[in-house]
Amino acid sequence: MASSHPIETMEPMPEGCMLIVGTNDMHGHLEPHRVRRGDTYATIGGLRGVSAYVNALRKWSGGRVALLDGGDAYHGTYESNAAYGRDVIKLMNLIGYDAMALGNHEFDFGPTLQRPGDPRGHLKRRLEEAQFPILSANLAHTDRTKVDWNNLKSHVVLEVGSIKLGVIGASTIETSYTTHPRNVVGLIFEDPHQRIIDLSAQLRSEGADAIVLVGHMGGKCIESDDPMDITSCDPSEELTKLLNALPEGTVDVALGGHTHQVLAHYFNSVATIESGSYARNLGLVKVCKLSTGSIETEILPPLAMCLTTFADGTCSYRGPASDVRSRYFFGEELRTQRDVSDLIEDAMERASKLSERQMGIELITPLTRVPHQDSPLGKAIASAVLEASGADIAIQNRGGVRSDLPRGPINHRQLYTVLPFANMISILHLPARDLSEMINHMSERRNGLLPYIAGGEFKKNSGLWQLMKDGVPVPGDTLLKVAVNDYIAAGGENLGAFFKSRPEIVIKPTTVLLFDAVARFLSARAPLSAPIDAP
Repeated sequence: MASSHPIETMEPMPEGCMLIVGTNDMHGHLEPHRVRRGDTYATIGGLRGVSAYVNALRKWSGGRVALLDGGDAYHGTYESNAAYGRDVIKLMNLIGYDAMALGNHEFDFGPTLQRPGDPRGHLKRRLEEAQFPILSANLAHTDRTKVDWNNLKSHVVLEVGSIKLGVIGASTIETSYTTHPRNVVGLIFEDPHQRIIDLSAQLRSEGADAIVLVGHMGGKCIESDDPMDITSCDPSEELTKLLNALPEGTVDVALGGHTHQVLAHYFNSVATIESGSYARNLGLVKVCKLSTGSIETEILPPLAMCLTTFADGTCSYRGPASDVRSRYFFGEELRTQRDVSDLIEDAMERASKLSERQMGIELITPLTRVPHQDSPLGKAIASAVLEASGADIAIQNRGGVRSDLPRGPINHRQLYTVLPFANMISILHLPARDLSEMINHMSERRNGLLPYIAGGEFKKNSGLWQLMKDGVPVPGDTLLKVAVNDYIAAGGENLGAFFKSRPEIVIKPTTVLLFDAVARFLSARAPLSAPIDAP
């Protein structure tokens, strides 16, 4: 092939060495992604790709692979969500994952039929089904006591060849406000700094040769060609900040997540990887135990999991249109495990039957999330909430809108992909000045971008957002009825402290599903095109 990865030119794994392979933020992507050039498509990744590539890496390394995941494994796609992440955990079992960090989106599904009152019901089921430990050293009850769920651990010891790995897990402290607050009630996500130091010391005293941090927290670097060059990296990102604050030698390797970035850098001498998102790439670190007993690490370039390639040997969208070829890795055609393929096909078939249901929605033009400040789709969703609630103003958080809607008839799958969180509409009763303060909090979290709004508009006045109606400022003492989803009403978007400081704000839940409200709004106006006026 015209293009190859540096690992393909390496000699077979030397004795005393092993390979850490990392995924993160797969978000339920079972099948490969299609990459278009002109009228041709290559394919990359998905759990089908993970299976094929990991099998090839195991063969090359003599089985000396530690397969780890940085969290947010199963919430995201229609196929995964239809089974509440069950199929993803089953696939990870078949592929042979060794450990996974607990991500914020692992909490998203809420109660099960078996545990109707337990907001962590689905999470606990996935923990029980996983044949590998799921890790979080910094999760605790609000009284600082240990969370004792089946198969939830702070750390695990893996023996890979002659190397004994102590693996410590950590969850982002943002979990408390980046999933639905009702699902994390009674829990706290502590700063993991001291826990990592203590566990590292404990594991090394028990004979661990190397310490690996698997954390659902990440970094951000513009450049990734030189692992030693961190000048383009943001030192304020959660994982970067943590690693730089740890005493040197506490951790040897770190696998991150959460930020959906590609990392291949040394921070404070720690070999740090993050593989982007949606199961497109693998992060790789070679770990060797020297004759002196010390550990040597080498970050290898991120590995794009091309299953079919364009003529240049890549599956990147960059380049001229060309024919598509089967991908060979280490000289052999990539093959997904048969049981993995069978399970993926079964999951896709089950989801397809559900997804085909038409919603009675016809779009003449696409509804998209851009432009950022005046998204046609965001406006439509906020308008649907306004109509369904009879409120004065409707607010929809940006993070709750996960995809665009294409032109043409819209089916259940397409709308669900946009709104996958099963949110209910809630009503806030508050004065206009408090609403302006709330909008300021939400925009600050989104780097100045406003949430999606219907029923009014906000303009800056002395550095603060002020509500306008028909071009006229609304007096601050005006009592308003504001419709939001129950994620916002429960303190999501980092609004927990805001609501606690204003106990006079009245919050009234409804039984109206956001999904149903949007479906009714769009179908009643079909066929329709952007822009969509608020009711």
